[in-house]
Amino acid sequence: MNRISTCFASLLLSCALTAQAQQYQLNSPDGKLIVNIEAGQTLNWAIAHDGTTVLLPSDIAMQCTEAEGKPIAFTFGKNVKVTKATRTSVDTSFPTPFYKKANVKDTYNQLTLKCRNGYSIQFRLSFCFRTAQTFLREGRDCRVQLRPRLPRFRALY
Repeated sequence: MNRISTCFASLLLSCALTAQAQQYQLNSPDGKLIVNIEAGQTLNWAIAHDGTTVLLPSDIAMQCTEAEGKPIAFTFGKNVKVTKATRTSVDTSFPTPFYKKANVKDTYNQLTLKCRNGYSIQFRLSFCFRTAQTFLREGRDCRVQLRPRLPRFRALY
């Protein structure tokens, strides 16, 4: 009986050690911007431009309620388990009558993380340091919590 307990404890310990956060990386179309995403106890992201960190790992979460005035029903971004990751690259353009150019180029890379508990989060990265993240869930009153952690920059003058 003691041997079975020891084997069971060893199995539990090895499972606990292998349960690590899931990590993903998204690059801009020109490769200069890199977003690192980590899904585990919390959902966090970090941004680097040409190897320089511009956003330290920062948590992202969204709290949702079922109806107006009721307490928080659930939170996206806590105890995250990604069930599917989908990457998409877009390179299109669209006409605009109000800009100095006839067509505006729309080029970006996108990563959609489908998570357990029925929600997804999209990260979209394009040129010119444009990045966006969007939680997707229908029929909920939600608010996004972003707590950015910016590195200290030295003055360049």
